[in-house]
Amino acid sequence: MFSFGVMLYNLCYRVIPALQINPKTGETEDMNVYAQRVSMGWRQQLNDARVPAPINEIIGACWSQDPKDRPSMSDVVGRLEAVLADPTVVLENKTGHCCCF
Repeated sequence: MFSFGVMLYNLCYRVIPALQINPKTGETEDMNVYAQRVSMGWRQQLNDARVPAPINEIIGACWSQDPKDRPSMSDVVGRLEAVLADPTVVLENKTGHCCCF
């Protein structure tokens, strides 16, 4: 479930966090350092206004630090279907779909 949350984040935010440039060194972040930070509870910010709040909630739930707090896949599917069915969440664009679908 954690990996699904990471993939959903990557799709919606259009980034691969582990490959972002380190502002202190100008280098790409070492994967071991990144993995260690994540294992200690660090997560990317979920604050892009283009990503609907319900999607951010799903991402946050999927990558919860405690595996017991993560939703089941059937729960995630139901939540994603609800997002797609809610016209107030689906952003207006050429496809009529949410920003990350």
